[in-house]
This record gives sequence, C-alpha cells and structure tokens, in this order.
Amino acid sequence: MKKFVKAVGALSLAAMSFSALSTEISAGGITWDAPTQANPYIADVSFQQWFTNGAYGSAGGVSTITAASSVSTAPAFGASLSGVGRFSQFNDGRDQVFNTFCTGGFGTCELTFAFGGIVATGQNQWDLSNSWLNVYFDNGMDFGPANSTAYQRYNQAQNGSLWASFEFATFDLDSDNLNAGFVSSYLNIVEGVGNADAVNALNFGEKWYDLFYTASSQIGANGYSTSSNGQVSAVPEPTTLAVFALGLLGLGALARRRS
Repeated sequence: MKKFVKAVGALSLAAMSFSALSTEISAGGITWDAPTQANPYIADVSFQQWFTNGAYGSAGGVSTITAASSVSTAPAFGASLSGVGRFSQFNDGRDQVFNTFCTGGFGTCELTFAFGGIVATGQNQWDLSNSWLNVYFDNGMDFGPANSTAYQRYNQAQNGSLWASFEFATFDLDSDNLNAGFVSSYLNIVEGVGNADAVNALNFGEKWYDLFYTASSQIGANGYSTSSNGQVSAVPEPTTLAVFALGLLGLGALARRRS
C-alpha cells in the first residue's frame, strides 16, 4: 500500500510551484498540461453524490453504480457514499478560445466518473477498504451536466471506455454531520485496468499517493446533493517535495541564525 507522511503532505500543493515548465501529456484521448505554479490544478469536476445501501455491480474488473445503488438513503453510519460526475476542465489552457481537453478538439469527447464504497463508520470515520472511483472516456456527450438529476444517468456516466480506476487512500470530511462539508482525500491509481498510458502518467509508484482531491457538497432532503464541485491535483514527485522540504529547513536555520 502506498504511504504518505502526513506532515509532508501539507506541503504538497506548495511544492508543485517548484515544478518544471508546463508540458503536454496525452493519454486515452485526453491531452492536459502538466501542473505548474501558474496552473497547479490538473482538473475541475462537478458531481452529484448520495448515500446508499444498494448493491454495486461489476464490469471490466471494476465496481459500478447500478439501479440499486443509485437509490439514496438517509446519510447514516453503515451507508456507502456514492456518486457520478464529469470533468469540466483538465488543465486545458492551451486554447484560449475553445478550451478543451479532448485530443480530437472542442466538443468531441466527455470525461465522466463514478465512485462508491466509501462507508461511514463514525463521525469522520470511514471504511475505505472497498472504495473506488472510475474515470471514463466517451466520444459522445450523453451524460451532460452534473445537475440534480445526474444520479438518473448513472449508465451514461459509465458507458465510455474505462480511462483509469482509483481507490481512496484517505478521506477527511470537515463537518459535524454527514449531510454537508468539505472533503480532502488522497487517491491511488489501480494498476492493470484502464488506459495504460493514463496509468503510467498518473502513477507515482508504490510509496506515493497519486492524486489529491478536494470537494464541497451538500445533500438535500431527497437524499441527493446539489451544486457539488471539486478539484483534482497531482501529488508532486518525491524528489520535488524533498528538495522543497530541504529548502524550508534551510530557511528555518537561517532565521534562527539571524535571530
């Protein structure tokens, strides 16, 4: 299992500002800019989520949302947090007129995702042993916006080719209840499934988390969220972060000498 030192983790986004100049990365129909100080986030997402007691399905070696698991239940311990969504941006600043991450051009693809298996076991306590998040590339545009009825289009969120599959390594909800709050999480890519180029591009190895995810959401009285948005960023390479951490230590030592 990949590991990450918590004290160093707080430096991850800051360390990204020391990365090299932006370069383009292409994998599975998507082209994106590597993160830099000016453009640190890889992607913006919108989604709808809910708690469920329904069973998940399985397709292509990964878990899936089904008719049963698209049915919401009241947020409660023992229920599984699930959802569907789409990528609205993917470091697509290369074209200032028609921003797109689709390698084929503007309006030629859709990048969607589904997730589940995040089981609430207590206040900000989660069983992540069967958690998952799958990203799909689709040449069509049938999922549409991640609005209040997105849960009804769980099939459209999962009918593309599997681009990459992830598991949640951490999940932290900054809230006093399960209905709403701010989430931060680290994810690891699952090797052996999805697009091989995407796996290689996003995989930092066995001792490093691959993605950092933040989001905010609120679940309504009907059991489904509205206006849920998040951002996904790459966790910097260990060497980059180590250099940055050493720089902080050097600044601390210099400050002590001056004092």
